Amino acid sequence: MQHPIRARIVDLRQMLNEWDFIGVREFSAHDDEYDCLLGPLLTSLASGADVKQVVSLLRDDIEGHFGLDSTSIDIAGFAAKVVVWWRSEQRSTE
Repeated sequence: MQHPIRARIVDLRQMLNEWDFIGVREFSAHDDEYDCLLGPLLTSLASGADVKQVVSLLRDDIEGHFGLDSTSIDIAGFAAKVVVWWRSEQRSTE
């Protein structure tokens, strides 16, 4: 049986790859393009981050780490999806 945190990592990695805000998934077979976001996102979510806080974290990484202009990326939509997912996962393990 897979450890719960491992399952969450797999799920979050899949969500990030589906979001694919830099548009590389169709050109790459690698699943780790966005792994640098896994730790910070999981830490924030586990600490009770809301959508606004997740948006801030993602915007900072997208602009700082990836060097992209975040204004054309639907960060709020993805952040909302991630927060809803995390909270439903939390409820299912209680």
